[in-house]
Amino acid sequence: ITRCCSATSIGTILSFLSELIEVSPRYTQSNIELCFFIRELSTSQSPTEGKLLRDAMVEAQFVARLTCLAVRERSQDLLKHVFPGSSVSLEIVEAISRTETHSANILQVGMNNSGVSGGGNNHASNLMLLEAIGCLLGMPWVKQEPIFYETGEVNRGRAIRALTPRAIEALTDVFEESKPTSSNGMALRDIHHYLQRCGQHVPPQRVDQIFTRHAVDEPDGTKLLNLKGFLAYYRDAVHNNEFQVVKELHAFGFRPNLTRRHNDSRWYAADENNGQKRPYLLRESMAIDVAMNHASLSRIHFFSELGLQALIFLNFASTNSNCVAEYLLAVSAYGKDTRRLMFESLDYLHNHIGNWVGGSTDGYPLIIMIFGMLSAIPDDRQLERINTLMVNDDREERRVGLMIMGDRIVREYPNNYQARQHADRYLECIQMIQKQRAISTWISRNRQYCTWLEPESHPETAHPLQSRSDQSGRRGGGHQNMPVHLQNHDPNAVDESDIDDEDSRSDDDDSIRDVVVRGCGVPEINGVYTRAGSFDGVPKYSQSVRYNGRDEEFSLFRCRLTDNTRRWYISIVPMSSHPGTTRDIDFYAAVPSPSDAMDLPPRKNWMCIPNSGGIMPAPEVYARTVYEDVDENQGPSNIVVDQDQTGYL
Repeated sequence: ITRCCSATSIGTILSFLSELIEVSPRYTQSNIELCFFIRELSTSQSPTEGKLLRDAMVEAQFVARLTCLAVRERSQDLLKHVFPGSSVSLEIVEAISRTETHSANILQVGMNNSGVSGGGNNHASNLMLLEAIGCLLGMPWVKQEPIFYETGEVNRGRAIRALTPRAIEALTDVFEESKPTSSNGMALRDIHHYLQRCGQHVPPQRVDQIFTRHAVDEPDGTKLLNLKGFLAYYRDAVHNNEFQVVKELHAFGFRPNLTRRHNDSRWYAADENNGQKRPYLLRESMAIDVAMNHASLSRIHFFSELGLQALIFLNFASTNSNCVAEYLLAVSAYGKDTRRLMFESLDYLHNHIGNWVGGSTDGYPLIIMIFGMLSAIPDDRQLERINTLMVNDDREERRVGLMIMGDRIVREYPNNYQARQHADRYLECIQMIQKQRAISTWISRNRQYCTWLEPESHPETAHPLQSRSDQSGRRGGGHQNMPVHLQNHDPNAVDESDIDDEDSRSDDDDSIRDVVVRGCGVPEINGVYTRAGSFDGVPKYSQSVRYNGRDEEFSLFRCRLTDNTRRWYISIVPMSSHPGTTRDIDFYAAVPSPSDAMDLPPRKNWMCIPNSGGIMPAPEVYARTVYEDVDENQGPSNIVVDQDQTGYL
């Protein structure tokens, strides 16, 4: 093709491919081969003919046609009108298509009505379709490079896998960057830190097992995980979960084809004076990668933009490959007016916010991905997008930003517990993206919109001496004629955000293994409190001790009061109940300040509750990471209990 790539030959190719795409919904078993062919044509190595052919396919609306093929009858109405063949539903296909010959080497691209794939074959087919779209748009790096191959050997009925040379090369780079510069390998705490950076939720016991299995003894008597052991760990990992390995490579700047994003898209200067650099967040890095390569990307046409920025298509894409979905969104949104997608996402959020508990409900990760990526794209419209997301105020059309909606709920329904729950959901959305530099800068410059985030800003609903009640008592207030979209949460249901949940944890606090309480007037309360699930959406900690001649468990947790404010408590919680009831025996309490980490107990400003057994001085609380070993009985030598920072409740 590249030898005779004249205008006539390109026209012939386009004609045949266009016809194949139009009839492809009727021959679903061959779609993977069609997408593979388009992908390979789009990534031709010939510098002139390859780009010419790719541009021709883009001009022929292949991108828009493939987005229709992905979601079929759920495509935008305009796209269904323009490309009726590509958006035929499966029901119609089954009614009119001829019986196809099944073959073991042909995969199926069939999708259900939600755009979510089912089995492994569907995933491979869907991923091929997404890669074809990405390559058409000028991103050859979205082609998934294999990270393993089967050796032909079998162990206990299981095929043995080995890492590919490209994967070994990439993992070697990761190892060299992750180990201490002056060392030949990783010590135990280095592995803790490495897995934390990868985003893995690995308990310390599992990390110890990894270290014991793959680390080796050094001549000086120390034990380290060297490169050989590091690769052996990943050789085992591809047998169990190759997708996790791909995800970890992605976290270290590797694209799906194992090329690496430029250093300027991965690091920024934290301090220009000493040259210190810090890593961008992953989503920021990808957005900058698109910006740096924008000149070589294909032009986004109206129909392509319409298909790529549809919520249903992004759901389909993120279900099959979140990495490719984010790249496609970034490319389609760069320099574009994205208000339609932003409003569609906000509307979806407003309609479903009452059903989202702890961010675990379907749709929540997709909405956060869209908000985060659109806010991270460093183009001339970045500030406009952030303003739309945060403070757009079109109440009639339900096009209301996160800050405005949260503030409105708090002000209009100050005594309604359910309304406060919904406001907290909006706060969680903001927390998920606020570590992005652009969002953080916007918040620091627009503090006037943030007062609803701090309970102290609403004295009419907060009183420092109000005590906790039981679970039902903290839910008083009824609906108070709340908007319809806020009434889809059962007011009589148990608040799942308050119940212990081992999996309900933030990515940002996974490095915190336990907290240490020191300097307390009740000596039994001092010590190490280990993580014991979650409560009120944040980690809860506990320790078992002997107190007053009995075995007791002290709990350190955050609790929401009847006035919707929050406090941290050190209490004895009865075994048959959740924290936060009148049955608790409270010893110390602390009101978190805006400067405190939201998910961690305050270090100082703890107050004594003497009528329950609290004794001065009040304690100080320190977080301890999974890779930090500190003698909790000794502690830093410069710690002094500040009597001016303690008091009675």
